[in-house]
Amino acid sequence: MDSYKVLQKHLPDTHTKLHHAYVIEGGRHCALQPLLSFLKKELSLETKGNPDYFYGAYEVCGIPEVRALKDFAQKKPLQNDIRIFVLGVDRFTREAQNALLKLFEEPSSYAVFFVLLPSAHTLLPTLRSRVMVVPCRDENFHVGTAQKFLSLSFAARLNFVEKWIKEERGVEEAISLVNSLESELYIHREKKEVQRALSLVLKCRDYLHQQGTTKKGVLEYLSLVLPVLKT
Repeated sequence: MDSYKVLQKHLPDTHTKLHHAYVIEGGRHCALQPLLSFLKKELSLETKGNPDYFYGAYEVCGIPEVRALKDFAQKKPLQNDIRIFVLGVDRFTREAQNALLKLFEEPSSYAVFFVLLPSAHTLLPTLRSRVMVVPCRDENFHVGTAQKFLSLSFAARLNFVEKWIKEERGVEEAISLVNSLESELYIHREKKEVQRALSLVLKCRDYLHQQGTTKKGVLEYLSLVLPVLKT
């Protein structure tokens, strides 16, 4: 099922029925355009040139960003019944999540939040309980890349990572690539070296969710420890 149809399935058909906060799993590169199309086509909410629409993209969202968001959210709509806030975030700091929790615990009657996040599991349980989670991952995202990556020599993988990083890809794309590596390795899970590799992939994905971890370091590590799988 494509992302747009997933949104049709999980979101209401009128803006008056919207929940105050959604987390759309899959991240901004996967979910942003389908969400904007849904808002326009299904809910008649235009975002372009709309003073009641806010979009912010953050690799790391901290306290300053949430405070600015809170100030903006407290203002009444200028031309619509509601204000739409779309946040494309790779990860939140713990402090930012606690601040966001306070905002979601006492939502205004005219603010609706859509948080585009690689996975809702990176959120604190208390915050996750205050939002509606919409699974919008593209299951085929990076699958071909993962197959190619695992077939490369160690040196070729390092060259791949170097080029990949230069394309300024975000943390969420790194997580998506690691997810696809896990899926591809799982197909070969009967091999002893692959079983160990799967545990390393899980650890690396956890590292990517932690503040201060570099995408390049994690992917270079995986380049050297994952077995070569010829297709």
